[in-house]
Amino acid sequence: DEDELEEALGGSLADFLGALPHFSLVWPEGAQLEAAEGGQVDPKALMKPEPADEDLTGPGTRTLFTVSEREDLWRVVLQGPHATVEIPEIEFSIRPQANRRVDTIYNMIAGAIFHLGDHVQKNRRLGGDLSEEQAALICETIDQLNTLLDAETPFTFLLLDPQGVSELKPSIGTHVGPLEEPRGESDPAAQGCVA
Repeated sequence: DEDELEEALGGSLADFLGALPHFSLVWPEGAQLEAAEGGQVDPKALMKPEPADEDLTGPGTRTLFTVSEREDLWRVVLQGPHATVEIPEIEFSIRPQANRRVDTIYNMIAGAIFHLGDHVQKNRRLGGDLSEEQAALICETIDQLNTLLDAETPFTFLLLDPQGVSELKPSIGTHVGPLEEPRGESDPAAQGCVA
């Protein structure tokens, strides 16, 4: 039942889909509005297609967001198949997967924690070539990532996408600019983001 669904979602289906970065809403216009029964006008939800691997022709984007409170961790991220997430404060990157990924900032970091811990455990169990020093460094990174999930200290969430398909929703407080070639740390243009 539609009413039960909207109650479970805490709003309309259109509002829910509009909050997801991989959907766009198209509202009826003109003759479609006039033909609507009883003045009831519902939008049409369209899922954005995945870009082809060879489609790197679009302008790349650099999306910068400062996670400053716990609620920010629940923002939804559309990570394109070639996009990289960076957290500069701890010099950490989440490399792209084969497909686009839709997840929250919290779940992306929690997933990285899980995969790093799993990597260390498997190497220890199977006698891999991971040294104790390397394992300790990975465990230190896991601790730093766990600290980020506490959201006690603000940190930067940087989304670098050569295809320009990645998004962060809600987009309030994000700074989106063109993706430029990597520059040295001393270059002042590399420090800021074009809004």
